Amino acid sequence: MIYLCGLWVEPPLDGLNYHGLFCTDETGEAKIWAEFQNLCVAMASESYVVFHYSSYEKTKLSSLERKYGVAQKTAFELFRSRMVDLFPLVKQSVVAPARGYGLKQIAPFAGLKHSAENAGGAQSIVWFQKYQADQSQADVLETLLTYNREDCLAMKYVEEWLREL
Repeated sequence: MIYLCGLWVEPPLDGLNYHGLFCTDETGEAKIWAEFQNLCVAMASESYVVFHYSSYEKTKLSSLERKYGVAQKTAFELFRSRMVDLFPLVKQSVVAPARGYGLKQIAPFAGLKHSAENAGGAQSIVWFQKYQADQSQADVLETLLTYNREDCLAMKYVEEWLREL
């Protein structure tokens, strides 16, 4: 289940740079998918590029498309056609003194360090499950959303860093 999807949009869309879409169950996943397609429609008349890191995002978009279909086909296909994976660009362009080339290892070189010490995909699942078990834990949800926001912002930082090299 996709429980969290985030986009950093510049210039701001509806007054927001960060658009975090969150749910706690399968019904919510369908809602996230619909909200995401609405964002695609809202951006369709703009000139934009979608930066992501690794094949994960494309894989999950395809998975959601198969599962729920696409109501906003033109806007969705436009979004998909504008996706640029920063991971291979970083690997081809940078020799980093890091343990790997994952976003969490590279983002600090671009100027962004996640606020949570243990930020990462696996930890995100732990935070989600903890919140899912007890939804009164607003601090856990805030940590999860902050992690996603910072991941989205990390893409911006890495893209700008690559341009400066």
